Amino acid sequence: MSNRPRSSLRRILEDLGSTVLDVAASPGELDAEVTGVHIYDPLDELLLSEGNILLAVGVDRAEQICALLDAAGPAAGVVVKQPVDVDELVRAKVLETGVAVLGLTRAASWAQVAALLRSLLAEGDRVQGR
Repeated sequence: MSNRPRSSLRRILEDLGSTVLDVAASPGELDAEVTGVHIYDPLDELLLSEGNILLAVGVDRAEQICALLDAAGPAAGVVVKQPVDVDELVRAKVLETGVAVLGLTRAASWAQVAALLRSLLAEGDRVQGR
């Protein structure tokens, strides 16, 4: 059995590489445990569990990012397509909420990144015997 660390934001970024995901704004260390993947739909109520990564499909403006950070509660991170509109308000909101903002490369599809993230999380679950 491997001694692979739990699925943290840092581990996911290392595994996927900066060609897929990159940090746009961070509240500090990226050691938050990632427990699941949630796809944002503005028509659905946003119910996130602690450690979720929110895939913010269609979100591209700083105001939208700030609103999602407010609503994301205990999430580990919010992913938006690059280029990410990070201004001083977004940076302040990231520090206030503790939720990282990650940028997804334009070449990657949302389905692709959702599958990759879920695969990494499932691998971590199997290794840890959950």
